[in-house]
Amino acid sequence: MNSKIPRSPLGRRLKEQAEQEIPDNFDPWPVMLNRLKTEGYLVDDAPPTAPPVLPPESSFYPGPPRTLRARNRDRDRRLQRRLTLVSMLTVIVVALVLIVTPGLDGMLGGNKAKQSVSSEAKPAATVRASLKPGLLTSLSTPSNSPVQSVAWSPDGKYLAVSYQQQEGIKVWSKTTGYKLAWSNSLSQAGPLAWSPDSQRLAGAAADRLRIWNAQGQLLAEVGGDSQFLSLAWSPDGQTLASGDNGGSLILRNVEGKALSRFEGYLGQLFALAWSPDGHFIATGSSLKLVKLWNPEGTRLFTLDLHTARINSVAWSSGGKVFASASDDQTVRLWGVKGQELGRLVGHSGAVLSLAWSPDGQILASGSADKTIRLWSADGEFLTSLSGQAGAILSLAWSPDGQLLTSGSADGSVRLWKIKD
Repeated sequence: MNSKIPRSPLGRRLKEQAEQEIPDNFDPWPVMLNRLKTEGYLVDDAPPTAPPVLPPESSFYPGPPRTLRARNRDRDRRLQRRLTLVSMLTVIVVALVLIVTPGLDGMLGGNKAKQSVSSEAKPAATVRASLKPGLLTSLSTPSNSPVQSVAWSPDGKYLAVSYQQQEGIKVWSKTTGYKLAWSNSLSQAGPLAWSPDSQRLAGAAADRLRIWNAQGQLLAEVGGDSQFLSLAWSPDGQTLASGDNGGSLILRNVEGKALSRFEGYLGQLFALAWSPDGHFIATGSSLKLVKLWNPEGTRLFTLDLHTARINSVAWSSGGKVFASASDDQTVRLWGVKGQELGRLVGHSGAVLSLAWSPDGQILASGSADKTIRLWSADGEFLTSLSGQAGAILSLAWSPDGQLLTSGSADGSVRLWKIKD
């Protein structure tokens, strides 16, 4: 047998037909389809889109055309590969959007907000030229107990200081040359807050909240769920907000009794501040989050750009900007719509305290690096103050804006004269 002759009967018939004289206009394709159907090789009635091109007088036999089931299977495989590729691309795009969008929004929002802040703020060069910083006086105690909080009464007559250990709370009178007006021996004294009319001083020690009048007479005392970490009076003086170690944010009346409690775990509330118009409450916590609330307890914004716990928040006197300080060594400026306005970098340690000057032109920040830095309202660095031997745990401006008071972990309280 000639080895070049195909073994199948169909192949031999096709070769014999190919060896016959074929007219130039002869189309063998219908004949081949008919033969394939007759032999049972072709199941689908629909022919392929184009016939295979076979060399004349060739013994090559390509085999039967693919069935409909095979073509459908290949089509499904191609479709599955395309869907998988589309899914992977979608995941990548969503991930990029989530990463890029916050920073983009911050930049866009920051630029817009910075223009509005700049329209109200003095140029940094003008503010810097007006500064004449220098140490006026220092207040200290024999025990050198760390200073937890410093607070000026809004009328400028009293400076209250709380100490973490046995010194308790002390109130000095400015009108008598910073002589001690009254004190108590509370242990673990914490945050302090004067009412806007200077008639009441709220102070906390551990899980007890006390309210005194300006002369030191105790007006009210209430217990809390856990240690109090932050206090702030509303601008109208009718509501006292408190944050504690257990994550509770509670609004209280002038006697300290609870009126409402904000829902949701907030983390340890180290920072708390009312906006000057009373429309917002800013909080900072151990969860690295800054949150903005309305007095009804609705959370308006959650700001998560800090990378460590929040130690302090403070509002500018204009009520359009507030600042937050963090263990991540940065200070951030925010607008009331939740947009970031600036990121202030310069401290080499955790930023523990903040205070805006009464005119809203200077922001002071105190740090674990034992320095105080002054910034313009637009976030430009102005100057720094140093000299205390411990971390700067608390800051407060006098109501006239002439003095900046700093409380340190070394137990000292310094009064810095900032302007002439």
